[in-house]
Amino acid sequence: MNPAGAPNDGLPTAAAASADESRPEAMAVDRIAIETEHSAEGLRLLLRGDLDLATAREFEHRMEEASRKTPAAITVDLTGLSFLDSRGLRAILGAQELCDERGCRLTVIAGEQAQRLFDLTGLSERLPLADAASPRKTAD
Repeated sequence: MNPAGAPNDGLPTAAAASADESRPEAMAVDRIAIETEHSAEGLRLLLRGDLDLATAREFEHRMEEASRKTPAAITVDLTGLSFLDSRGLRAILGAQELCDERGCRLTVIAGEQAQRLFDLTGLSERLPLADAASPRKTAD
């Protein structure tokens, strides 16, 4: 417990968020971690945490940055996500559109959480999905 009697769970408090009015998404960024790896095949974005209404802009920003480097391929690894909502789905579809516009190949590694949602929404048929074990193989 902190001095105010609130649990000390390591997450930002509402008071901490309001203290930084210049960054309204300060709390949201804490809910997602996006790591970029460079390889001969292209770029790989590894996502951990939540991809939702509060964090989708950060993902979109990172995709925009990655695509500006004009890699041949971008792999988005969602295996570390703990939550994915409809806004997160829209951000992933936006990533596919961005890659189509910029001429790079997108591959999505779904993970169990995201795969269930892709199957329920029919996006499994639309997205270029790959197995976590073989990330270079895309679905037809």
